[in-house]
Amino acid sequence: MGHMISKNEPKYSRYAIYFNPRVGSALAEFGQKWFDDTPSNQFIAGPKRYGFHATLKAPFQLNSQRTFEELVITIKHLVGDFSPVDVGPLVQTHMGGFIALVPKIKCPDLNQLAFDWVRLLDPYHAPADAAELERHRTAGLSESQEEMLQKWSYPYVDKCFRFHITLTEKLNSEEAKSIQPTLDELLKPVLEEPLVIEDVCLLGDPGNGEPFMLLERFSLTG
Repeated sequence: MGHMISKNEPKYSRYAIYFNPRVGSALAEFGQKWFDDTPSNQFIAGPKRYGFHATLKAPFQLNSQRTFEELVITIKHLVGDFSPVDVGPLVQTHMGGFIALVPKIKCPDLNQLAFDWVRLLDPYHAPADAAELERHRTAGLSESQEEMLQKWSYPYVDKCFRFHITLTEKLNSEEAKSIQPTLDELLKPVLEEPLVIEDVCLLGDPGNGEPFMLLERFSLTG
């Protein structure tokens, strides 16, 4: 679920803005049980490194003209312009072979929240290099996704964004079937509780395949 650390820690290789559920919520308890207490490690290694989260602004390298302290100050200032977002209930779905949680109904305010963070923090985002651009293109991008990649250094933003909490690696049908009973049982209390996003989180990537670290949580106070 991430670990709180001092803002004076050494520089991270990347930073990200995520939604991470608050400790004590049904969603947070599910994430802890799913990522830390289930035996299906071969199915969750990738998602577990990034933590139980939904992406608002994908991991990015910090612009060399900006500092981490400036990033934190900017986020603290911006959260006063945002109000909590009532997302409603979540549902389980399959996205290209991955199992994920997504909103049951469309939530334009949520999509706008995510894009605003992409847009407002873009000055802190170092331009993507050729290798990063090519890595994204190997997934097979649509024309709209390519447009977003060129403009924002990431393809799945704005009109190409879909809020989701990834639960597994890419699975074949037999693998998905094998974990479904456990997943269904753990999800029962989660799917009964509407989601309200009341804060956003800044995370750091230590690199070398280590788990992302929760650096600070910022309440939406607008």
